[in-house]
Amino acid sequence: MFRLNHKALRVLELVDDETGSIETIEVEYLKENTFNAYYRDENGFLVSILLNAEVEMNADRPDDLIVRTESEAFKVDFYMDQLDNVTQLDYEGHPLKIVSKPLFPSRC
Repeated sequence: MFRLNHKALRVLELVDDETGSIETIEVEYLKENTFNAYYRDENGFLVSILLNAEVEMNADRPDDLIVRTESEAFKVDFYMDQLDNVTQLDYEGHPLKIVSKPLFPSRC
């Protein structure tokens, strides 16, 4: 049965490398470079983190991403290594210790 009010959410688990704690967020892709992000509260209700967030590359610095919502815009610093692994940087330029847990185990 098809439901018009169904939200197609993709679960993303973020792991803190230092503590091992896991935070789960759910992402709803709206269109190219635009998404909503939610978490579930203790009662199972979706709580918004970002709504209608649009991601674009900074035209002046190709290693910056700009995330825009209807009410704010902020810069996300990152770098890519030679293996195309992406590492987000904090506001002081240090690598964040949070990584995305792979959705599917790698198949060897």
